[in-house]
Amino acid sequence: MDYQPTILQLTVLDGKANTAGTRLLAIFTLSYAGMSINGCVLTENAKGMVRSNGPRGTSPSKAPINTSFSDPELAALITERADAAYRALTGKSAMEA
Repeated sequence: MDYQPTILQLTVLDGKANTAGTRLLAIFTLSYAGMSINGCVLTENAKGMVRSNGPRGTSPSKAPINTSFSDPELAALITERADAAYRALTGKSAMEA
């Protein structure tokens, strides 16, 4: 099967930079390989690099939960798709800023 990542929903946040200089641009739901992954994020670092990441959090027992996209090509494609949704909502590309 040829799975293609799809952005099901995206909310623009355009947050302020944290102490490391990273800004949270948007939060989105990703559909991929029969799964829906809620809480993915589109961020921009202090150097202007835009990337997407899976959801992060903590379990009830305070254990860290971290989801990432380990395939660089897939990660780039997800970022491109999230940026396209971001651009559709804002009129500007996060990746071309």
